[in-house]
Amino acid sequence: CSKLESIIIPENVTIIKKCLFLSCTNLVSITFEGNITFIDDSAFNNCTKLESISLPYSLQAIGERTFLMCSNLRNLSLSDNLISIGRNAFERCSNLVSIAIPEKITEIKMQVFENCYELQSVEFRGNILSLGFQAFKYCFNLRSLEIPDTVTNIRGSCFMGCNKLYSIVFPKNF
Repeated sequence: CSKLESIIIPENVTIIKKCLFLSCTNLVSITFEGNITFIDDSAFNNCTKLESISLPYSLQAIGERTFLMCSNLRNLSLSDNLISIGRNAFERCSNLVSIAIPEKITEIKMQVFENCYELQSVEFRGNILSLGFQAFKYCFNLRSLEIPDTVTNIRGSCFMGCNKLYSIVFPKNF
């Protein structure tokens, strides 16, 4: 699919299968017209020209490595209905600048945002309980972070290599 530049996902599609658009290196845009509930593992992995994506409200789960190496992804809007983001889902999205984690997400899994070099801002909107192993590793431009009161576990190397991180506000009960 190296020549594919745009995709319109029709309303009758509810699941995007594993590796479906893997390495569509010229894919620039995706339009969701319907009620997608799940995007499976590596579905858009290595879509290096993808710049912006607005995930539909119906989306409940993103699989592992789903957007891995989407290196030009700058704008990402996560659905408020999202309840799960798989490991390495946005790893190496090196131009992603900010992310708001929906309130139904309770865990940032292992390496979800690793090597998101340009990530500057992370907003936790809900009841995060755990930040996974290397979840924000090498997010070089992450400057500050406020850990929600609900967090009870931060796994090893979570902020490894975050060289510009000057402030982390921990909850009083941590």
